[in-house]
Amino acid sequence: MLVAALAAVPAAAQELALRGPEPAVVRPGGEARVTLMLAGAPPGAVLERPAAVPDLDVEVRAPRPSRFQALVDGRLREQEALAWELVLRPAKAGTYELPPLRVRADDRVLVVAGVALECASDLSGAPYAFVEVRSDRASCFVQERLALTLRLGVDLEFLRTNVVQLSARRLDVPVRATAPWVDGLPRAEPVAERAGDEAPGALGEELLTFALNDGIARGVRVPDEERDGRRFLVLEHRREFLATRTGDLHVPAPTLSFAFATRFEQGAFAVAATEDWQLAHVDGAALDVAVEPLPEDGRPLAFGGAVGQLAVAARAEPRELDVGDELRLELTFTGAVNLDRFEPPDLADLDGLRVVGVLDDRGPQRRTVAYDLRPTAADVGAIPAIDVPYFDPQARVYRHASTAPLALRVRAPAAGEPADTPPDPRAGAGARLPVGAPPA
Repeated sequence: MLVAALAAVPAAAQELALRGPEPAVVRPGGEARVTLMLAGAPPGAVLERPAAVPDLDVEVRAPRPSRFQALVDGRLREQEALAWELVLRPAKAGTYELPPLRVRADDRVLVVAGVALECASDLSGAPYAFVEVRSDRASCFVQERLALTLRLGVDLEFLRTNVVQLSARRLDVPVRATAPWVDGLPRAEPVAERAGDEAPGALGEELLTFALNDGIARGVRVPDEERDGRRFLVLEHRREFLATRTGDLHVPAPTLSFAFATRFEQGAFAVAATEDWQLAHVDGAALDVAVEPLPEDGRPLAFGGAVGQLAVAARAEPRELDVGDELRLELTFTGAVNLDRFEPPDLADLDGLRVVGVLDDRGPQRRTVAYDLRPTAADVGAIPAIDVPYFDPQARVYRHASTAPLALRVRAPAAGEPADTPPDPRAGAGARLPVGAPPA
């Protein structure tokens, strides 16, 4: 069986990403770590020394090289990477702003935004709340969808009697979760949030507001949990990602912060005012998901990088036409798959049909690729079945999604009348380029 080999090509464009700090909240004298990763790293890349921050010791450790597999333009490629670890040690309570970090790579300077580290004297919220992150699987394949869920819980009685509102907007659950991975995760790309019947709350689930990073989020209330004799209200906030690189996908530990009081006095308008409120913090645990490379054994030559559960359907109009006339073939792709990342089929080899243009509409739930075709002979009786290879991560095998053949009736030109000559696709503004043609 012919299989496609892993493409050993030069590294793609350089990409700089930052992870951390982890944990997001520490005590004075404690340690937090920030990791800076450069994909497509050239030899000799150097991290510039960060600017000094008062009362914050920053230790920059030697870079660690690595290799990973990624999907680039529908092909699997090996790339080089460098990772620097920065250890942050705050001397006293407060918020520390680490300035932007700069890496010199060849003749370029790459810059990534800095991060904030919070240092608190008291992290005593553990008996009354918890925060954690869960994955729907312990490992996945590169380009496979992965669901991560942020879970937070607050003691119901403590929430009712002690937790206080601090934000200008009243929250259903007045806590703040710090989980930067919700907004972006190195080595992964966020998948568009589910809509319609699949959106959170669409099936009648109760949605409650809480603070998440620098904004307001809604969590799905799930059944209460009993822990150490306490009953906890529990919220879940789910995000989906595509794992874009092989290796360990690291999800930093989340942190939960809230204000509480033990003494109250009656204020104006019969509103209870707190006398002794204080901040509390709870740390969760980090999570690592192993991202495996796609197997080489059995990989079809036409494999374009589709990973997941793929379905494809085809329609064509018109189905009756003359030689040289144009018809449109639409392939619609659906399923739990990396819809906007794989290469659609190249139909340049269809017998008797010439591709004169391609339009690619990439939506969050479906992708439609439209091919404009011209029959070149009257003996074209059908558009054949279109085969699209994909990798099924559940079965760990390559499969094929196929369309049904579509019958055509192509009329020959009248005697002495030449068939229409397809126009030069490069002529005129807005012309459609044939598949594989370089730009003019």
